[in-house]
Amino acid sequence: MAAAVAAAVVQGAPPATAAPPGATHPAHAASETSAEPTSARGPRDTLTLPRETYADRLQAMWLAECIANWTGLRTELQRSEPPFYTDDDWGTNQGQGGAPIDFVIQAPWGADDDTDIEYVYTHLMANVAGSPWLSPEQIASGWQRHINDFIWVSNARARALMDRGILPPSTGMNVANTDSLMIDAQLTTEVFGAVAPGRPDRALQLADLPIRTTADGYATHISQYYVALYALAPVVDQRMSGREQALWLTREARKYVPDSSKAADIVDFVLADFLASHDVNDWEATRDRIHQRYQVNAASHGFIYRANVEAAINFATGIMALLYGQTDYRRTIQIGTLSGWDSDNPTATLGGLIGLMRGTDYIRAQFPGVALSDRYNINRTRDNMPDYLPDDPQAEDTFELLADRMLPLVDETVRTTGGRVSTSRWDIPTVPAPDPGKLASLATANPAVDLYLRSANNQVRRAGGRVEATTAATGTADGGGQPDPALFADGRETNFSGDEPRQNARFFSGRLDRPVTFAVAYDRPVDVDTVRLMGGDLTESGGWLESARVELRGLNGRWQKAPSSVVQLSRLSSEQPYQIVDFALGRSVRATGVRVIGDLGDSAYATVAELDALAPARSPASGTVDSPLEITPRAAALTPGGRLKLTVALPHGGARPWNGHLTLDADGLRVSPKRVDFRDVRPGGQASAVFEVEVPAGTPIPGLRHLTARASVAGVDVPPATATLTVFTFGDVGPLVATGGRGNTIRLGWQSADGGRGLAGYRVYGSTDPAFTPGPATLLGQVDTTSFSHTGLGLDETWYYRVIPVDGAGTEGSRSDIASATTGSLYVIEAEALTPPAEATAPYQIQGDCCGVNWSDGRQIWFQANGVGDRLTLRFEVPKSGRYDLVLAYTKAWDFGIQTRTLDGEPLGEPYDHATSGPVAVDRQSYGPVDLSAGTHELTFVVTGKQASSPRYGFGLDTIELDPQ
Repeated sequence: MAAAVAAAVVQGAPPATAAPPGATHPAHAASETSAEPTSARGPRDTLTLPRETYADRLQAMWLAECIANWTGLRTELQRSEPPFYTDDDWGTNQGQGGAPIDFVIQAPWGADDDTDIEYVYTHLMANVAGSPWLSPEQIASGWQRHINDFIWVSNARARALMDRGILPPSTGMNVANTDSLMIDAQLTTEVFGAVAPGRPDRALQLADLPIRTTADGYATHISQYYVALYALAPVVDQRMSGREQALWLTREARKYVPDSSKAADIVDFVLADFLASHDVNDWEATRDRIHQRYQVNAASHGFIYRANVEAAINFATGIMALLYGQTDYRRTIQIGTLSGWDSDNPTATLGGLIGLMRGTDYIRAQFPGVALSDRYNINRTRDNMPDYLPDDPQAEDTFELLADRMLPLVDETVRTTGGRVSTSRWDIPTVPAPDPGKLASLATANPAVDLYLRSANNQVRRAGGRVEATTAATGTADGGGQPDPALFADGRETNFSGDEPRQNARFFSGRLDRPVTFAVAYDRPVDVDTVRLMGGDLTESGGWLESARVELRGLNGRWQKAPSSVVQLSRLSSEQPYQIVDFALGRSVRATGVRVIGDLGDSAYATVAELDALAPARSPASGTVDSPLEITPRAAALTPGGRLKLTVALPHGGARPWNGHLTLDADGLRVSPKRVDFRDVRPGGQASAVFEVEVPAGTPIPGLRHLTARASVAGVDVPPATATLTVFTFGDVGPLVATGGRGNTIRLGWQSADGGRGLAGYRVYGSTDPAFTPGPATLLGQVDTTSFSHTGLGLDETWYYRVIPVDGAGTEGSRSDIASATTGSLYVIEAEALTPPAEATAPYQIQGDCCGVNWSDGRQIWFQANGVGDRLTLRFEVPKSGRYDLVLAYTKAWDFGIQTRTLDGEPLGEPYDHATSGPVAVDRQSYGPVDLSAGTHELTFVVTGKQASSPRYGFGLDTIELDPQ
């Protein structure tokens, strides 16, 4: 939703209606009418993602989203019922205000709510939090400072609630935000998937609070689905066809949404309708059936159609455009723009997704001859943003600069998921997707589902049990709520089943008899580690507690005090409506009820939205409880017998002197001293202690340990703070084998170190000196596999190697025996090592072995040309001047094209046809002898055509070989 601004329109170039050129590898080609993909690859055990490649994809994400956003705005809210737009309307002047319905190009790009709130979130992560984890306070203050106009519906309501002191996630709960089932969150939070590549589970944790800033119920699941799509973008197998990619993405993201959700019904319905269609261009029929199911006949299917800006029906058109668009950028954006309803929003989301999948070369190739600006005018809609282009009066940022600021966020996400970060790449451990039909499985990845399962108010009812709410307050509507006590035990505030709510949530209000008591009892025992109390709205006459204590009902039905370890994680505030206060018990307790006894001071009414007993969390925490305790270091690793000094500091934030002690629980490891006492610590000072942690030599169970620091302060509750310690053990590296060949590469292989718990990888050391010492000067690289290729060597050189296992903290194990090998007599240059190309007018990809072919070093460069005239230029180094027999190792495949080439601008050989009617194969072609000087040379390929039987123009190059004559 946005006001229109002046823009240029690109016309005359019809969008593609088939899969993007080169999107299918020859061995994975499928009929475009096939109902199922021929290959659907899920996440690997480890995703290796080049840093430079992903930076380019992040840049493309912003660019592609802006193009799609402003194109979609041509039809925003113009058609929410028949007659709908059709493909025949593309290119006509039927858009808003008679504007052409065609691609819109701007320079610079203007901010709009499909990109600018994500931009603000990125700013908060990169420049405020310094982390992808955002707190409620950071989100609220960020919105108040930067987001004050150009917002509608749920965003506008959330922003108004923030001005009343209400923090997320209360700003998105339906009891406070009556528009929480509208479209807003699903167009403002996809960026959290982009900073967690390959890890939808971590992306959902990062996005949980930003999503629930404006969304509730199934609208949360819809937003999570899009976040998961963005996290999955780097995992998509580029060898699959566009159809296969769209199907894989649709199905894989679906695994993160519970089967019970309206969001799941939408995905399943649209997917089934797409698979039943025999015409990949008949998206209009699916759109019409979406209209019937979720709007015209919604009630007969158990649904409610709320508005043309609701989350549900616009989500359906987004899934439709993804499937029928088959990840072809132009076709996907055309379908999204013509879909109807709030058409710019799902269109922008899908545009950003495809940009994140393919990169800037692909996006720019969609608009040949058009200069696509990289500049962004955030000040059009957002306030008080930094100006990264002070000399540019029209723009404040570029997508390239923005992408660079996102890379440290990816670094942290990778590290905190157990991955490895280097200057050139990320190695990201992936995990299997959950089972959406089993909520316990889904809860490990989806924090909203986890909260739903933790809620006793929901789960007792789900199991057929009884939940009873009682209070000492006399119910009345005078406090702004409803008089029914059942409202504060209805589970609405934690109901993330995704069902269709029939009415908005309400809170309880009651007149007081002091002290006031609120209780919820269950007809069966439940596990409780947290008691959650959520207030309702506040009026001039009061409505919220000033103090409270918690009691539990035991298995015998008697009420008793909570454990002495209980910590109230936030202070009650009589000025904050809809406040959420958690009482952490410190351990899990079996109980049959919970109650809060509190004092309201001078208030005349009590208002409560929910009182609930929460079980321990199943999913990893999406953040830790804030504690004043500081631990240094926060993470480390040791081998058995190792020692670590750890500092614990407690800044004084109170008003009176502190007396107490500090302790450290090292999860079964040895700690010295046992505790450190402190006395008379003055306000503004701090108590501190240094503990030594030792891993006993015979520690039998390696793995992750939690170092938990605790402070005991008279009269003060201090939550514990936690650091982590990885205890690792590994044996010697098995026999090391070095193998030379005819080229200037030596390959190494070895057996894995035994007992590799805590093993991060292997360092490879090498030298031409057989007596070399492993060290920084002889380190060749570090890998997490049991092989290594030493490339770019001289000819007829003998090298000597050792391999040493290493843990995550950099501590090395025992070194391997020495191994040696000698290089061959010709230079072999890996084509994929020459990326990024000096020039590429179409997308390219570094492709691993497949299709029955083993390329040199297991990879080739695949140039995904769009048509005649596309160019690929590679620069390579010649070590010394001389005459060489030049050999190019090509890949032949059924859907490849024809190319010619020049060497340093001079024609080289005849046109080469990469197409074949046989299996995929490597074909070595000689172009020598040639005289080459030492230094840099350029090899340029130009696509000149293709056979009529080949659907595409691309080609593959494995190696450049130079044989000295």
